[in-house]
Amino acid sequence: MSAEILKAFTEAASIGYPAFVRAAWMQPTIDDQRSKTIAALGLMGEAGEVCEIIKKRVRGDVGTHVSDEKLLLELGDVWFYFNLMAMQWGFDLELAALPIITQSDFAWW
Repeated sequence: MSAEILKAFTEAASIGYPAFVRAAWMQPTIDDQRSKTIAALGLMGEAGEVCEIIKKRVRGDVGTHVSDEKLLLELGDVWFYFNLMAMQWGFDLELAALPIITQSDFAWW
């Protein structure tokens, strides 16, 4: 893990991830329609970057190997926007996950 990733992780852990997301969000407000739109588009853009990495690996593109660290960073970007959107809409992510966790039929997994 690079020093930069470790530093960001330590900072986020020390103040709590929701507070880290709020502090890192560079828009004037966090919950207006413009900010919500930017966050949604950011999530889709970062998810697309994750898919690009996977696609290149599956195809075996020559000269385009992307490190596991790069994939981890992109997944971290997805996680950031995912948490930001939940915060903007007032959702508790643990509560949102509860129906899936308590579901008895995991056949679709």
